[in-house]
Amino acid sequence: KFSEAVNVTSLDVTEIVLQSSANAADAIENYTFTGGIPSPLITGINITIKITKYDLDNLKALTMLGNLENDTFLYLSENTVLDMNRNKIIPINSSNAQRATSLSADIINPILIQYCLDMDGNPFLKLTFSETVNVSSLDPTLLSLRSS
Repeated sequence: KFSEAVNVTSLDVTEIVLQSSANAADAIENYTFTGGIPSPLITGINITIKITKYDLDNLKALTMLGNLENDTFLYLSENTVLDMNRNKIIPINSSNAQRATSLSADIINPILIQYCLDMDGNPFLKLTFSETVNVSSLDPTLLSLRSS
């Protein structure tokens, strides 16, 4: 939420960074967004950014960031967005990042999209999921292949 209306067309999402602590020196993990689609598309005080699948998958791979409000802090540069009079935003510094006011937990289960079984040379089974998964949680003894 901004203190005044901003020109959403000037928004540069790549200037927004999440980190796992209020101070970058203490942060174990951080993530800089690569893109996203803002809403509304012209002007507003409350801006919602639809996160790209690439960014979402990379965020989900981070285990110390984005779990709770206490491990999710945002900082941004003065080049992030302009107000309606083309004034730059007052930056939020990485040494005093802003804590998340709320956070929605990931409640979507991953889906196995496809797999590839290669029996030549160095045999392998490649599994492709709909989102980033925790590889250490995979129990290969629970996998089975059957002929049709």
